[in-house]
Amino acid sequence: MIPQKYYGLVLSAVLSIMMGLLMSGIVTALNTGFDTGYISRWLNAFVIVVPIAFVSILLLGPIARKIAAALTKSESKVDGKISPVVEKQIIWKLFKGTSLILLLHIIEVIVFGGLFWLGANIADVGTIEGASSLKDYMYFSVASYTSQGLGDLNPTGTLRILAGIEALMGLTTIAWTAAFSYKYIADNR
Repeated sequence: MIPQKYYGLVLSAVLSIMMGLLMSGIVTALNTGFDTGYISRWLNAFVIVVPIAFVSILLLGPIARKIAAALTKSESKVDGKISPVVEKQIIWKLFKGTSLILLLHIIEVIVFGGLFWLGANIADVGTIEGASSLKDYMYFSVASYTSQGLGDLNPTGTLRILAGIEALMGLTTIAWTAAFSYKYIADNR
């Protein structure tokens, strides 16, 4: 049995493995389909995803917990109405939370842009056709993260899997952000 003091690490590892299996399996299937090489491609993607997910959970977990705690606290009401002071506090908390979440989205885009650049220029696991500078890799990362898929830059090789993972992460985290923001506003009205 693992000692309780390692709970955070164990939880991060378990979440990384579970989400890594799920996301790498889905994205691999969406990008390449099911054929005789599917399991091999899935496991290759899984090996790439789990360390990234583990580090992301360790780094962003405490921030995500603070955001979730701030978004789920109920504010005091007097006679069923929120006082002007409390309303200002709610708006300020929402502004701070939204700003922090936007910053986290930007950081995620930058991390993926860097991974695309590293994958294409250092690790040689694929290319982003049409990309010639770091700015192009960042642009491609924004397009993938927001699920725009503009098509003027195209990933090849293993970077296709990374682009799919980024699109799935972007779609879910943007939806998550909107859902929690809406819930926070609805709960405090």
